[in-house]
Amino acid sequence: MIRTIAACVLAAASVSVSSADVVTTRTGQQYEGKILSETPSRLEIDTLISGIRTTITLQRRQIAKVERKPLPENFFEGGSGGSGSSGGSGGGNSTASGPTGNRTGNPTGDPAGRDPIRGTTPALSDGAPRFMEVPIIGGIGEEVTMPGVEQALDLARRRGVENIVFNIESPGGFVYEAAAIMELLADHDERFNYYAVIERGGAISAATVFVAAADKIFMRSNSSVGGAVAYGTNNSTGATEVDAKFNSIWAADVSGLAGSNGHEEMLFRAMIIPSAEVHMDPETGELSSSRQQGWEEIDNAVTVLTLTASMAEKTGLATISDDGIENLGDAMIGAGWSEMGGQGQSAMQRAAVSRTRQVEALDDALDELNDRLRRASRKTRWSKTEAMREVRTWERLLRQVDDNNDRLRKEGALHALVDSAEIDEIRERWAELREELRSIR
Repeated sequence: MIRTIAACVLAAASVSVSSADVVTTRTGQQYEGKILSETPSRLEIDTLISGIRTTITLQRRQIAKVERKPLPENFFEGGSGGSGSSGGSGGGNSTASGPTGNRTGNPTGDPAGRDPIRGTTPALSDGAPRFMEVPIIGGIGEEVTMPGVEQALDLARRRGVENIVFNIESPGGFVYEAAAIMELLADHDERFNYYAVIERGGAISAATVFVAAADKIFMRSNSSVGGAVAYGTNNSTGATEVDAKFNSIWAADVSGLAGSNGHEEMLFRAMIIPSAEVHMDPETGELSSSRQQGWEEIDNAVTVLTLTASMAEKTGLATISDDGIENLGDAMIGAGWSEMGGQGQSAMQRAAVSRTRQVEALDDALDELNDRLRRASRKTRWSKTEAMREVRTWERLLRQVDDNNDRLRKEGALHALVDSAEIDEIRERWAELREELRSIR
């Protein structure tokens, strides 16, 4: 089906370590478990998400690779035995924990094995301040969704947690969803302290909104940030093009958010606007958007700025640190701190699963509508009972499409909406068929 896309590129890779069927999507997300069924159009796998056993259905067009391995007998016991879905970078050094683990080493996210969202927050024996780690791992609009961030922040608010750490390893994603996330973060800025930790895979493209929103930014020594140009697909030519008008608005919003948090706006503007320049006085570190004699060129009028960790630290944007997040408390808040038990990770993963199912339901409804149109064109006789049943089915499916479209639109997931021309054509053909069916006596 055709979908409207205004986005940045999605790409990621994951690493699997256990013996079980492994399904890898085109965005790099992995699901481990037992494949239950397969058809030419879809695959169903019994897997673990955040330590919870669930069944995921994937469209064939979403799948890049399927590996078949024996399933260990204890794979699903106690949420152990698999790494589930992950959007981290390849090379065996991913910082993204699977559904059976988190950065604090708790295998289920809750020491009592309870639902991490409904259970109470574990008491901290040392009385240290708490922080919630929210993994921004994978594509914006795919693994990272606005509802996931919203649910994580709501959970932190209800638990009285003020420190939010975005652990970022993302190649970017869909810019409208990123814009919705940016608005959400700005709305809650007075309630929370945001911190960004940029991992090896970087904070690229749409993922820069989390960096712009952060009060303090930390980068791994081999990480990078930037390259946030917004582009889309020309409906007439099918070519990918920079949307100059939207890109200008996008640059103003992102750089404005960064400036409100004490970061240099021109750096973020240069990450989005190709013609923007950045130059630095090598002696004082002062930055300028115009060329100055003897100053170092950070970005010229041709390239889009992507900063390495060393250059980001040199410009004053970030601090390089390869310490674990749990050890960054002194640098971030001036004291040690403790993580909430993987609850931010759970919220993000649950929302990603919900988004996948929502899009699948939309695809299924459209597939059935198109199939019914094909069958109706070949059918020459209808009984009154058949006609009434067909009308009710069409009304149900069209409501399902409209409801899912409305929900996705509210979430900023415009990339997942049904193309208006496609649904208009279906409605037009249905209007003709409905008149025919209603005339049957």
